[in-house]
Amino acid sequence: MLRFANWRLASVLALVAAAVLVILPSFMPSQAVEALAARFPSFIPLRQIVLGLDLQGGAYLLMEVDTPSVIKSQVEALRDDVRQKLREGRIGISGGIAAEPRAIVVRIADPAERAKIRNELVAARERQASAVAAKDQAKDQAKDQAQAPK
Repeated sequence: MLRFANWRLASVLALVAAAVLVILPSFMPSQAVEALAARFPSFIPLRQIVLGLDLQGGAYLLMEVDTPSVIKSQVEALRDDVRQKLREGRIGISGGIAAEPRAIVVRIADPAERAKIRNELVAARERQASAVAAKDQAKDQAKDQAQAPK
């Protein structure tokens, strides 16, 4: 059988009681702590633990997006995608592929090829939009399942 010396048991119980007395004011309203401070001697610590921002309700975080650089990178990605689709469809262009601030300009002489590439690009955009929507929906479902009571 496990036996401890009486003095060890008494010292552990005294430390636990002291810890409870030090922590107890943190669980009480500030008015009650002030009333107790008036009654007890000044050497007894009756301070409440100050919670950090995360435990007080969060912190305000402001993030800023560099919009022009995001638009520029998206236009460059779009230009590369258009170039790839033109190569895959073996569609000839007159001139080059011009990247404007918010658009891509391609000159295609043949009207049939112009309609063909337009349909391919619209279909690709719709597939991409539906894939993004499905991904967002899956994230929302996973979040709902994680927050559901068990």
